[in-house]
Amino acid sequence: MVKKSQIIFMEGKEKALDALFGDENATFGYLAIGFQDTSGQNGFEDPLAVENNSTPNGFMEIQQESYTRIKLEKVTDGVVRDPDSGKVLRKYQAVLENSNITQSQDINQIAVVDNQNIDAETTIYSATTFQTFNKTNESSITFVIGFRI
Repeated sequence: MVKKSQIIFMEGKEKALDALFGDENATFGYLAIGFQDTSGQNGFEDPLAVENNSTPNGFMEIQQESYTRIKLEKVTDGVVRDPDSGKVLRKYQAVLENSNITQSQDINQIAVVDNQNIDAETTIYSATTFQTFNKTNESSITFVIGFRI
């Protein structure tokens, strides 16, 4: 038998992830949707190259009147515990309904953020880009995001 002097239990890791992303009052409980297209490349805008530093974090959020940020929710059966490594993977989802972003809009980035308000006070936990696709009022999209600790 191997003895350890410190240990964080998998159940504790799962609760920590939920407190960050999936609970009602989660620290980072919302998904923001964005789009950036500079010379055909869909990356994050370089904050140092932007006039007036309008995007200090490089994330370019959608600016449509019908757009709102989406609450992250726990995925049913979205927990994978690895007893060999002690790691826990927890999945969360955000559904971008057809009524959210009603005009034709290209999207290619998402960010996990700390609030529902679209303002400069937002703190971004993480963000990623993906292949550009077009969102209309006829399409809904479900994003599934996993975090592992």
